Amino acid sequence: MLKLRNGVLLFSMLSLMSCMEEDLSKISDTVNVSPDIALPLVKSTTTLGDLLPDDESIYIEDDNSIGISFKSDNIAKIESDSLLQIEETAPTEESFTVGSINLADFNQTQTIKLIELGQNLEDNAISTQIEDAFTLAETAPEGKVPFPDIPRQSGGTYDQSSSDEFLYVTMSEGELTLEVQNNTGLHIDYLELKLKNNDSNNPSLIGTFLFQDITKDDPKTKSLSLVGRQMYKDISFEVSAVQITGNNLNPDPNTYIPLSSEDAIVLNIEGENITVTDGKVKFPEQTGPSETFVFDLDFDDDVSIDFINLSGGAMEYSYESSVNTTLELDLEIPQLKDPNGNSFKEVLMIGNTSGNVVDNSIDLTGYQFNFEGDENQLEIKYASKITPTLDYEDFNAEDYVNLSIGMADLEFSYIEGYFGQIIENIEPGELDVDVSVLEDITSGIKLETPQLIFTIDNSVGIPFEIDLDLTGTNGPNSESLTGTLFDVPSGFGTPISKRVVFNEANNLSELIALAPEIISYSGSVTSNPEGNVGPNSISPGTGISFGFEMDLPLYLRVSEAVTTDTMDVDLSDLDDITSDNFEDISFKLNVENEFPFDVELMILFSDSTIGTALDTLQVGILKAAKVDNNGKTMAPEVYPLEIDLDSDQIDALFNANQLLLDLKLASYDYKNKAVRLYTDYTIKIEAGVRVKSKIEE
Repeated sequence: MLKLRNGVLLFSMLSLMSCMEEDLSKISDTVNVSPDIALPLVKSTTTLGDLLPDDESIYIEDDNSIGISFKSDNIAKIESDSLLQIEETAPTEESFTVGSINLADFNQTQTIKLIELGQNLEDNAISTQIEDAFTLAETAPEGKVPFPDIPRQSGGTYDQSSSDEFLYVTMSEGELTLEVQNNTGLHIDYLELKLKNNDSNNPSLIGTFLFQDITKDDPKTKSLSLVGRQMYKDISFEVSAVQITGNNLNPDPNTYIPLSSEDAIVLNIEGENITVTDGKVKFPEQTGPSETFVFDLDFDDDVSIDFINLSGGAMEYSYESSVNTTLELDLEIPQLKDPNGNSFKEVLMIGNTSGNVVDNSIDLTGYQFNFEGDENQLEIKYASKITPTLDYEDFNAEDYVNLSIGMADLEFSYIEGYFGQIIENIEPGELDVDVSVLEDITSGIKLETPQLIFTIDNSVGIPFEIDLDLTGTNGPNSESLTGTLFDVPSGFGTPISKRVVFNEANNLSELIALAPEIISYSGSVTSNPEGNVGPNSISPGTGISFGFEMDLPLYLRVSEAVTTDTMDVDLSDLDDITSDNFEDISFKLNVENEFPFDVELMILFSDSTIGTALDTLQVGILKAAKVDNNGKTMAPEVYPLEIDLDSDQIDALFNANQLLLDLKLASYDYKNKAVRLYTDYTIKIEAGVRVKSKIEE
């Protein structure tokens, strides 16, 4: 920091006597022999450069003009990751049920032989007659025999298998078709069939089929909706009613019919378009659920990303399944491209997890998000396929798959898009500046050409607006820069440097004149101040950094500055001088002043032991050296001055051990001109006391 030692720069013009040699012994022997005694106090030639401290903040130009400078390349920085952050977004949850499955059509045939039907009739007598007819047919010509009438009655139950694809199912769609073929020579007047589940725990009715007038070679067909019905693999047909017209009452042999043990009623069963919602099935291979859902990356509403190159990260997914077969899940994300530019695709094999969640992840290093105007959304498509099973498995349409997809630990090497208007605060701090040297010189200094240059390096592909708050404070007083709103263009990955100069037009002179103890800064940075006028881009390690340079050439004005200085004096060698042996005492001063400052000087004779000013001596104004149009002095002003001391002042002089210098300073013609300070400015000072003695007779 820049500090001047006590014995300040301009005051030294008159106070140099405090650091000069004072040797009165040379004249002590002449007191009684010379009518005039000259008591030298100060004789000195000093340049302004002699008074400068050894401080790295002070610089000297080639022309010997003096300035003060401070510099810091990096006082604040805003990193790129604070301008656009890819937050770890909560995973997107997607659940789906396997839904109903479609079973293959099935065909089964049930044959009810006529001889078997006769054995199962309710009327035993007719059963006997039918049995006799079959016995007779074995020996009758062409097997033609009379056959008894069968009045309407039940005809027994016949077991059947429906399908090998399930043990039992509940159907939401489907149709069962039953075709009846009469392969006998008889006329079947009436046939009622009840289709039942052949299960001891659930002998439920599936449906009833009613047929009439069934003749040979004229099959009859009936259909039954299976919606909402339950069917087991093992079923049975109950002949709940059958009526057949025979010919045993007709004695005419021509009416006899051929009878064979192969005569039968054939039932052809066909199940079609069957969809089941639960049961125990062999899963068929078929297409499962498919869907498209959206995964939102967590950006602000006005942020629109075109693409992101990833240098790290993972897609994390987990699933839970209650489906008792494996689902082949084809996952596709069109906006996520692999290093070869292909859309992300992955096949997930999802089996029953028995209530547990299975976690997995896919490395996304080298991938790219390419949104192509899709508003920061990833479109996730999945399609499933049910794989077949060889064994029967429990099934329910509400069997589910819970799928969770998220992104974690995403790191980017480049992002492009529009990042919105983000306001980021500049962390408050203090400039490493100490301008107290100006206050050491004198108060009230106003610099003419101070410069504070803020340097901004922007390596981010985003334009910014900087709103800077810079304030100097000295005790309760403060001054702030004005006009501190400025723009910084986009860097687009290549650092853009900008220098913003503040000077007296920005109130910098007033701020410096305050001699601030602290110069603090804060403010804000706004990205894209003009909105979306072009693409933004950022890469890791980029950012916007701030530095500053302060240049304070000592080209200044001083309107009025008041200060005091103290000088110890010892006039003990004059103790023998009294009013009886001197006529008068005068104060003599000779100054050659090349400094550009007017000095109004008053000397106070003081006794430090009692802390009191004993008397004063008004010296007057010592004129500044005149300056040219560049503020440089042209020639020194010379002041030979002698002031007679009155008796009170003489008494005060002899009783004083200190001289208090009261000084008022003003730069040369301060209203119209500014002055420059140069190291080769010179001040020559000769000061002393002249004692005019009485001549002894």
